[in-house]
Amino acid sequence: MGILGLYNQTDTHSLFLLSSWPECAKAFHAAGSQLVLCGRSAERLQGVLQELSAAADPLKNGHKHHTMVFDLSDIKTVVSAAKEILSCVDHVDILINNAGISYRGIITETAIEVDRKVMETNYFGPLALTK
Repeated sequence: MGILGLYNQTDTHSLFLLSSWPECAKAFHAAGSQLVLCGRSAERLQGVLQELSAAADPLKNGHKHHTMVFDLSDIKTVVSAAKEILSCVDHVDILINNAGISYRGIITETAIEVDRKVMETNYFGPLALTK
């Protein structure tokens, strides 16, 4: 049944998406959810919003969707974005933390700054956002 089967499709659920899940956003939009799409690229987020608008059934989903541009590796902007998100929607029912970066290299040859960036983006950023 999947995650959408857990919710009555006439209910309103705020959804917060990071980065590369436009198909997931479309599925939640089709189920009547209000969306807050987040990522580093305003253009990409606007593209997803345009796709949602093109496929919209105004009788089924009349919500105003929002976008929020920030980088998970910058904790101050994450905290600020979280506050702004909650000013757009009164609560978040579902948070999908899907952003992240990877680095493939020999650990002894990897600069500590690279390790720090990976941890800020993949661990501390999502943790701050969730809190």
